[in-house]
Amino acid sequence: MNKTLIIKSIGTANPEIAKILADAFEINHEFLVRQLYNAPSVFLENAEKEIADKASELLEQLGLEVFLQDANMPLPVKAEPVDIAIFIKNPLAINQVSKQLAVFLGCKENEALILLLNEPSVVLGNVSMATAETLQKRIDAEVIASNPRKDFYTIQFLNGDKKLPQEIQALLKTKGIQAKSEKTITNIPYLVAQEIWQRYQLSKKIILYNQSYQRFEIVNEGKTFYDAEVTKLILNNFKPTLEVENEEIKSSEREIEIIILIAKNASTLEIAEKLFLSPHTVKTHRKNINFKLGIHNPAELIQFARQRNLIG
Repeated sequence: MNKTLIIKSIGTANPEIAKILADAFEINHEFLVRQLYNAPSVFLENAEKEIADKASELLEQLGLEVFLQDANMPLPVKAEPVDIAIFIKNPLAINQVSKQLAVFLGCKENEALILLLNEPSVVLGNVSMATAETLQKRIDAEVIASNPRKDFYTIQFLNGDKKLPQEIQALLKTKGIQAKSEKTITNIPYLVAQEIWQRYQLSKKIILYNQSYQRFEIVNEGKTFYDAEVTKLILNNFKPTLEVENEEIKSSEREIEIIILIAKNASTLEIAEKLFLSPHTVKTHRKNINFKLGIHNPAELIQFARQRNLIG
C-alpha cells in the first residue's frame, strides 16, 4: 500500500537542510522551508512504500521528526499559525540564547541578538505550535507562542499627557470598551489595538504591548522591561563583538530595504538571498512592517512605498 510521509517537527535539524532536500527531491526551496516550520506537514503524499521508507530514513538522519501513514488515512489537521517570542529570565544568558536561536533560524548571531533585544522579542511569525514546542527544547529561555489576532493588548501612556488618554478612552467607548486609567489600558482586542496604533504611533506618546508577551507588570511610565543596570550589563557583555546601536540603525534601514523589495514583487526567499538574511528573519521583518503600518496585503505596501517615493 502507498504511504504518506508527514513531517512532525523540525526536530534537531537546521534550516540548511531545506536546500539539500529541495535539490534532492526537486521541491521549491521556499515552499519546503514553510513546510518545515509549519509542521505537521505533508512531505510525500501517496508515494510507493519503498520510496516513502527511504525518504523517511533520510529525513530522520537529518534530524527531522517524521512519521509514515497509509495513503488512505486522513491528513493531519492544520492548526492556526502562531508568532513566537523569547523571554530570557536571566539577562546574562542572552549570549548563549542568541547562539542557540541563530542555529535554529539559520541566521547570524548578531541578527538573532537584534531579534532578542526587540520589545517584544518576536523571532518567528506565522509558524506552527509544533515549531514553538521544538524551539523550547532547543533553547535556554521561555518560548511564548501567540496568535496575535486572538490576543489582547495593553496601551501604556508616556510623558504624562492627559488629553491623549481621554481621547483614546472616548474612542474605546465607541467600541464598547470602558477605560479610565491615564497610565495604562488593558485587555484591548487586536483590531481595536491596531486601529489605535495606526492613529497614534507617530505621536510617540504611547507604547502598545501584546499581553501574551508581558512578563512584568507595568508600574511606572516610560519603564522598559529591564532596568538600566541590566540593560547596561547586556550591552557591555556584547560590546567586544557587536555594536548594538549600529545594528539597530541597520535594522531600521533594513526595513526600508525590505519594503522596497516587496514593492518590486520580490519573494521572501529572493529578499533573503539579496540581503544575506535567513528567510525567517525576513518573515519577521515583514510581519513587524505590516503591523506598524497597518498593512494587510502587498498591494497596500506598494501604495505605501509609492506615496513615500520609495519606488517609481
